[in-house]
Amino acid sequence: MKGARRVREAARENGIATTTVTASRADFHRPATTLIVRFIADHQGHRESPDGLRWGVESICTQLSELGVPIAPSTYYDQVNRDPSRRQVRDEALKAEIARVHADNYGVYGARKVWLALNREGIAVARCTVERLMAELVCPVPLEARPARPRLQTQPRCVRLIWSSAGLGRRHRIGRGSPI
Repeated sequence: MKGARRVREAARENGIATTTVTASRADFHRPATTLIVRFIADHQGHRESPDGLRWGVESICTQLSELGVPIAPSTYYDQVNRDPSRRQVRDEALKAEIARVHADNYGVYGARKVWLALNREGIAVARCTVERLMAELVCPVPLEARPARPRLQTQPRCVRLIWSSAGLGRRHRIGRGSPI
């Protein structure tokens, strides 16, 4: 209800009747703080030209606030200096184990077999976690490492050659209920 209260207060200040103003959650939607922080980190210190001005954190935050994405410089610095979460710490440890198991098996194990191998070694991890981390690590199974499938050189059993009086062969597929 905070958003609706802000809209009502703004409407009172502007002289608009409060009964005509409605607010939905979508009116106050903004990107996640981590995305905003990543954007600031990517553009901090960027120059438009070799002799141009560099963008600082405060000026980027000011511009974002003017564009409707309010963020304070202190929020940016809090996010940057924050200790990693338990999930991030565990993910880094698991990435090393996943890479080791994947490399030990010639890079041909997929997420399922890596998950089974880790659990066999006593490292309890969910299969979806292994899939997510392998996607981040980019551990594809190379095509040349996959075993080649044998090709049949003979015709399949369900095809027979039927010779007509002209002597030309034509293929006839035999299915259920076929007289041949």
